[in-house]
Amino acid sequence: MKILIARPRPLLAAIALALASTAILPTSALAYGKKGHQTVGAIADQLLKGTNAEKRVKAILGAETLSHASTWPDEVKHGPFTAETKAYAKRNPHHGTNHYSDIPIQKKSYSAGSVGAGPEDVVATINRCIKVLQSGQDDPTITQKEALKVLVHLVGDIHQPLHVGSVYLDKQGNAVLPKNEAEAKATGTIGGNDIDFHGNLHSFWDETTVEHAMSKAGVSPSNKNAVNLFAAKLAAKEPAGWSTGGLLSKQSARWATEMMPLAAEAHHDLTIGAQQTKIVKNKPVKFWPATAKDAAAYNTWSTNVTSQNLQRAGWRLAGLLEKIWP
Repeated sequence: MKILIARPRPLLAAIALALASTAILPTSALAYGKKGHQTVGAIADQLLKGTNAEKRVKAILGAETLSHASTWPDEVKHGPFTAETKAYAKRNPHHGTNHYSDIPIQKKSYSAGSVGAGPEDVVATINRCIKVLQSGQDDPTITQKEALKVLVHLVGDIHQPLHVGSVYLDKQGNAVLPKNEAEAKATGTIGGNDIDFHGNLHSFWDETTVEHAMSKAGVSPSNKNAVNLFAAKLAAKEPAGWSTGGLLSKQSARWATEMMPLAAEAHHDLTIGAQQTKIVKNKPVKFWPATAKDAAAYNTWSTNVTSQNLQRAGWRLAGLLEKIWP
């Protein structure tokens, strides 16, 4: 099946599932849960069958599928650690920042010069991977194989609103607009990880909504073949508004901009309380308690957003790879 990146259309995006724990994670934003990333990769695996892009993928990854490769960048961060992941981390010491940007939710669009953006954020890193794959040669800090694995993962991440837009809160729980990175650091919620919502808000969007989306599609998340079954449903019909045109170097910024309204809505539909502190591993950790203003509506909305944008992410990944390798 031939897929071409065409005219731009606005995108909604998300991805998700939560740890059902109440502990607030003091670390940087995690990524899609495994099921979400694997679903995006599996959609692309199915759509690329019989194309030149599929041949090029196999030449780089061998027997490994895009679905399997999709979680590799998280293994670089969290393990299981291998000689390959350790070597990549050594060459890329800031690899953890590649998974996200933290643009204030008051902003209407992504900008490389904004607070929360940076030269190694998700937008910039997607472009770096595209450039390496187009060149056909390894970069001093990233090989072709690594670039493909990172690209598959980050196309998933950039379609999760909290991997693009972040809320910054004062101690009373009011959203503020930081003027610089120092203010951002003082008021940041680590992409929602410091917002106590079903464990933490970021994890809810990374994992919980993915499982909700699977269930809504009639696929049990506990099924051993759940990812492929869910991906087949999402690959079966071309989603409206998935294709975006123009230079490949402009795609990631456009996708990030499309996430901003969703990131804002994901926070605006919550009631966020004043900052509190709890002890995690013998250390005080700040957090803001939050509840949905309408729990049923929030679950329905987040599930629909996630399903739609897992689908778009998979189609966009396939289209991007076909554009790189026509």
